[in-house]
Amino acid sequence: MKYILYCTAIMLLFAGLTSSVSAQARDFQLHLQKDFGYAWGNTIQGRFTIRIVGDTADVDQVTYYLDEEVLGEAVSEPFRFSFRTDDFSPGTHQLYAEVCMQDGGIQKIPPISYRFLSPEVVNRQVTRILVGIGGVVVVTLLLMTAVQLLLIKRKPGRGAARGVPRGYGILGGTICPKCGGAFPRHIWGLNLIVGRLDRCEHCGRWVMTRRATPAALRSAEEAQFGADNRILDGQKTEPDRRDVLEDTKFIDHL
Repeated sequence: MKYILYCTAIMLLFAGLTSSVSAQARDFQLHLQKDFGYAWGNTIQGRFTIRIVGDTADVDQVTYYLDEEVLGEAVSEPFRFSFRTDDFSPGTHQLYAEVCMQDGGIQKIPPISYRFLSPEVVNRQVTRILVGIGGVVVVTLLLMTAVQLLLIKRKPGRGAARGVPRGYGILGGTICPKCGGAFPRHIWGLNLIVGRLDRCEHCGRWVMTRRATPAALRSAEEAQFGADNRILDGQKTEPDRRDVLEDTKFIDHL
């Protein structure tokens, strides 16, 4: 007797687990996918595809509804149906589905609500969004320009001495295409697609730059150092005009 009760309890336990797994497998949800158009939150416009999410192995047919009226039917995997919101009146609509199982059971999926917009309303909203983004971009560029002017308001050539080996920071160094001087890339430089717009510390010009290799930077430093030495040597051999004028005071015309 105890053996029979024990076997019965085990059978009931397995039956309960099987029922639980079967119920879980039949727990479906609706999913709406945008094919083409506008979607922002629960507001949509354009072409969309509705489908069920879950284990569809035992599903025979899915009927989709829009506000209590049949929207469409899907009789094969993946049980999808496409529609256009423009075919219905603008406003809030409810979408739901009835899933027919192969064993004859029917499961109704809870509805989801969406607000259908007209193309005219969508065009106005998209225009406002684009204008807002454009305004943010313009303001950002103006702020960056103002910050640059405040940070670099100084005379040209007040950076490191020309030709002197130096560190170039985390952004690396670059070479001015105008004067050939090597200088570090500044954090306030404007990063564009074709390069970084930055101000040379030597000639003071705004130039489009790219990150230079350490070897190229050292070559630029050596070239600067040689040019500076040639200039200094020339200045030493060339007499100062003030000294020449001063010497004329002592010329004896007698």
